[in-house]
Amino acid sequence: MTGFELEMAGFDESMGLPYGPYINNEMLSVSSYEPHLPSDASNTLHVEGFPPNCIRRELAHIFRPFTGFCAVRLVNTGYSNRHVIAYADFETSAEAFSAMKSLQGYLFDMHDRYSVKLDLQFLPGPSKICCLL
Repeated sequence: MTGFELEMAGFDESMGLPYGPYINNEMLSVSSYEPHLPSDASNTLHVEGFPPNCIRRELAHIFRPFTGFCAVRLVNTGYSNRHVIAYADFETSAEAFSAMKSLQGYLFDMHDRYSVKLDLQFLPGPSKICCLL
């Protein structure tokens, strides 16, 4: 390493690992990183905590920035003509987990002091939904 590269590198004492650019002259591959997934992980997230007048497009805009997002489905529970739960489908359970970690507690309307927060859980059971984009 050059002097500049050594200045940019560091050492994470909590994990005992070096960090920074140019460590061992290699870059980590994004596809090689596998997060530790919970045992109940699935491709589909059960979504609650959005306003009852929310439309599919509004929810899709929240999930769309996440890699692997396929679709969001609103479900009418039968209690009224309003949707109160939804399902967000991803290509892999790792991608669903990433979105769940990022959006858990997402405040749907930051200008409404009574706004609800998103509550995301994995859909129980195996979910191998094929994404058609």
